Amino acid sequence: MPETLPKSPRTIVAALMTALLVAQLAICVMAVPIAMSGRADFRQLYTAGNMVRSGHAGQLYDYDASLHFQNALVSPEAVALPFDHLAYEAALFAPLSLLTYRAAYAAFFALNFLLLGLAFQMLLPRLRKLFPLGRWMPAALFVCFLPVAIALIQGQDSIILLVVMIAVSVSLYSGRETIAGTLLALALFKFQFAIPIALLFLAWRRWRFVAGFAAAGMLLTAISVWIVGIESFMSYEGYLVTLSMKLSTEAQRLRYGVYPGAMPNLRGLAYIMAGARLSSAALQATTVACSGLLLLWAAKRRASFSLAVCAALLVSYHGLIHDAVILIVPMGLILAKAIENLSNKIPVAATALIIFAAPTLLFFCGQRYSLLAAALLPFLLMIGEGDDRVSSGEVTL
Repeated sequence: MPETLPKSPRTIVAALMTALLVAQLAICVMAVPIAMSGRADFRQLYTAGNMVRSGHAGQLYDYDASLHFQNALVSPEAVALPFDHLAYEAALFAPLSLLTYRAAYAAFFALNFLLLGLAFQMLLPRLRKLFPLGRWMPAALFVCFLPVAIALIQGQDSIILLVVMIAVSVSLYSGRETIAGTLLALALFKFQFAIPIALLFLAWRRWRFVAGFAAAGMLLTAISVWIVGIESFMSYEGYLVTLSMKLSTEAQRLRYGVYPGAMPNLRGLAYIMAGARLSSAALQATTVACSGLLLLWAAKRRASFSLAVCAALLVSYHGLIHDAVILIVPMGLILAKAIENLSNKIPVAATALIIFAAPTLLFFCGQRYSLLAAALLPFLLMIGEGDDRVSSGEVTL
């Protein structure tokens, strides 16, 4: 592999990354003060942590209780940001709830930044093939990708999700499938991503991976039941149905803070393409059917963690742009492999760079992040027909 590529590709990529970095910094400067005032997703995590710490864990999935505590602890708002994750995650935020909201937000921002550095260090050994584009390129994947900036600004837990996904990838690369499955279970606080990946590994008959995931998943579920109590946990399913299904009017979407058109997945793509023509039930049925077909297609491909991550993002019924941070894994690994044989990998490399730049472009086009799914579909097809795979206990990338 050459130490450098011809000047033209390197210049184009450097210019793109510079423009994206400037955009991220500008967005952070404008948005962080707003988030510090309480208008950020961190309010739900901070409040959930406080409710667990103060003995109100049984009300985690009560919308009115969430609204009361968020208004009392953070800032007055007309609607709540519902906490819709398994309760074990709320316990992790209990220590931060000992601080004021502003102090806790600043502490979590710093923690997220440290976790981002950890994610970079974990994935760096497999990104060194990007050095011909510039030794800065691996770092650029982390600091120039808009979902990372949004996760930092919103005080979201998506960077924790990214760390987990990279840890799973590293474990698979080392042939430690049981550990990889166990680590994936830690991502069940966003089960809409973890479960599709586990299902694909089940279809690919990676039994050790599935066993690790199942064992750790049951333990985390038991911990969550213990935290909130049986009665509250039994209401969790209905709570999720309300947040996902009963959103046929603008008032309902505003109440629960759920906007399908901003979701970079099949649900968001279906919403912007047919939302005005189909009923809510028909739109949901279409989304579920398309998601099922995509998973079936992926299940028949060679086992690939990059493929599984992309498929999980597309079929996640509830996913926002900050959750797209997990695309750093497949984009980085596929780009690193493409550099080895760029003349035959130009389409996949170009598609990866388009996906990388798309969130920033869409931010300035009305935040129509659902269009990201349109670019992700051909990328998924390229991975599925390629040789990026998990095979005989190792990953070939």
